[in-house]
Amino acid sequence: MNLNKITIIVPCFNEEMYIDKLTNKLIEKCASFNCEYEIIFVEDGSTDQSFKELKKKTENNPKIKIIKLSKNYGFHIAVSAGIDHVKNSDLVIVCPLDDVGLTTYFENLIEKFKNGCEIVWMVRKTRKESFISGMFTKIFYKLFIFLSGFKDYPKNGTSALFLISNKVVNEFKKFSESNRVTNSLLYSMGFTQGQVEYDENNNIRKSSYTFLKKIKIAIDSIVSNSYMPMRIISILGITFSFFSFLFLIYILKDYFFNDVVVEGWTSIIIIVTLLGGIQLLTLGILGEYLWRTSSDSKRRPLYLLDEKIGLD
Repeated sequence: MNLNKITIIVPCFNEEMYIDKLTNKLIEKCASFNCEYEIIFVEDGSTDQSFKELKKKTENNPKIKIIKLSKNYGFHIAVSAGIDHVKNSDLVIVCPLDDVGLTTYFENLIEKFKNGCEIVWMVRKTRKESFISGMFTKIFYKLFIFLSGFKDYPKNGTSALFLISNKVVNEFKKFSESNRVTNSLLYSMGFTQGQVEYDENNNIRKSSYTFLKKIKIAIDSIVSNSYMPMRIISILGITFSFFSFLFLIYILKDYFFNDVVVEGWTSIIIIVTLLGGIQLLTLGILGEYLWRTSSDSKRRPLYLLDEKIGLD
């Protein structure tokens, strides 16, 4: 399969210190392609001089293009903005600056594409993280795979570097939900998918994602791809109602036939507290679904552009 054009999408947020060195490395790799290429940087509302540094790169290389968003929307919206501006490319590789060191695997991704894969994921063999962080990560992915039904989803999750074909690009543009997780959304689309494994770099920079941001991504991933939390609520409601009904029959039997009056504030308080907690959890889960429905029903733009350089 001959390739005519490849697009590299690079989301950036506060990358001023790394743009010069890592962009040169990325350009060097792209120049080795036997086809036309373009690099689309998505400047995601940085508070440093990232945009200024990127503009310097466009002055000497017309293949570098920039999309500047009006504020920080986050990685997944930034990637979506980049994909929206792809035209006439055979394939797209999403490669954050953090992962530019993995450009050596571009050939592996492209080879998988040539063998028929429409989506190719970079998958970590192992993660370089603390014990506690690793434990939470494993728990999340096991829970996510169980609730979403994505049985073949990588157990260690997918990385931020991946390849998608032109066909997937065109279909992805049809999605409009605002609370999106790009990786899980792409996975849910189906198509033929492949994986390329790699060992995570020991010197990888610390992620800019805070614990709360990771929690939001985790919730978005599950709520956007699974109805199981709602089903679990229904099952809990039916189960507790059933046992409560049996307990009521037992109490009434003792009262009328054995003249036994049930006493004990402790047991009552425990039951009330338990049911109250379950009700609050239920309301929280319902709220997550309702909030996303409300957000999407407003039909607000997914992102706003501040400036574009090198793009129509």
